[in-house]
Amino acid sequence: MSLRRANPVAFLALACFLASTGPVHSAALSEAALGQARDRAEQYLVNRWVPYRSEGYYYEVGHDVQWLRQSIEGAYFIPSFELPDSSPVYCVLTKYKRVFVYDLAVATCALVLAGKHEEAKGLLLTLESVQLPDGALPFSFNTQDTFMNYSYIRTGTVAWAGYAAVLYERETGDPSFRPFASHIADWLLLQIVPGTSDTDCRAGLPLGGYGQWMPNYSSIAKGRREWACTEHSIDAYFFLRLYAETAPDNGGACDRYRDAADRIKNALTKTLWTETEEGSGRFHQGVSKQGLDRGQALDCVGWGALFLLAIGEESKARAALCYADAVFATTFIPGGRPYVGRVRGYRPYVGKSEGVDWDDYPDVVWSEGSLGVALAYLRLGDRQRFRAIVGEILKLCTVPGDPATGVRYSRYRQHLRGKGGDIETTDFIADFTRAPSTCSTAWLLLVLESAKKSNLDKFWGPE
Repeated sequence: MSLRRANPVAFLALACFLASTGPVHSAALSEAALGQARDRAEQYLVNRWVPYRSEGYYYEVGHDVQWLRQSIEGAYFIPSFELPDSSPVYCVLTKYKRVFVYDLAVATCALVLAGKHEEAKGLLLTLESVQLPDGALPFSFNTQDTFMNYSYIRTGTVAWAGYAAVLYERETGDPSFRPFASHIADWLLLQIVPGTSDTDCRAGLPLGGYGQWMPNYSSIAKGRREWACTEHSIDAYFFLRLYAETAPDNGGACDRYRDAADRIKNALTKTLWTETEEGSGRFHQGVSKQGLDRGQALDCVGWGALFLLAIGEESKARAALCYADAVFATTFIPGGRPYVGRVRGYRPYVGKSEGVDWDDYPDVVWSEGSLGVALAYLRLGDRQRFRAIVGEILKLCTVPGDPATGVRYSRYRQHLRGKGGDIETTDFIADFTRAPSTCSTAWLLLVLESAKKSNLDKFWGPE
């Protein structure tokens, strides 16, 4: 029996000790290798950057139907996934060139830092063209037909799109997307729960968005989601803070965005942060009217560490990374071809989340989430740990070591089986596919660009 199972308290203490004394990952890549990986990741995104042509989308407003505007001249997109036509989700994700708004926003941020401003602007023109009348954005849309997932909206996705636009303006001086970002900022203000935590435990946090897919994706339940989560709140904080810093302050108008960011910051640390007796810590997954959602999600830990560093809470950030290494770190040898040997990375969840018991699937490495942890280590000055984690994720490229072939969204054992079924047949676990992903490759480029001295604190930097 492993120490993790036999004595979880002792295991956590040991993991925290190892995290504080030295790398727990494999040998780190050289700086030259990181530079080559950065160039190849950029190549993947730029090579798949294609013109976006749309006559528009129908958008339901009550009993009425509105027609969103056509795509704008100069708009471009990058398809989110590359799946073979044998995949059970090929028709959903690849056949009609599905684009997830979050993926496009991450790619925009990465390309801005890489100095590929024309390409970033093309992506922003596409995001602008699918903005909904109230300022929000759909979760995803097809570029080869008129499907738009406007009934499913997530606050974090909307905030990322706004952040990409404001980051572009700050780095280029081009204010073209200020109205787009302004509409997002005003929409986000309306999502923040008013009052105090004495009357509503969600107070100060933005609600999660609208819509919820049924478990088999056969239909969607419309309506507002009444919970607030850590991930969305962190996204909203960084956007509103940067927007307040960048937008023109007409008569003190920016104060309300700055105040909203401060409210989110205070609510995150007061309501959702928790610490263990062993000295580690994490953010709970979220909160509803009924109380805390104590779920364990990697993005709440990795992105949580980045948030804590940004607000000057270094000791808490270290505690969060200690928790990531103790609880989310995993090591396994993927089956199938190409053979990559042992892979070390981080799991997306621990325990139950949205009907899935992730303890049935311990050997899943999530590229995006692992790279978020890497960036947090970089911000702490632990460049060796940063390079080591990146080196592990490079093993998850379609051609291992070459990001120009795309970084897989996740990787796990070939014959992984559990309550979710035979993964060799179904090709994914609860939306975690092994396919190469724009989002994962963009995250790789984002963290590698952030490692440049000239870019070190440009993305989600300190207050």
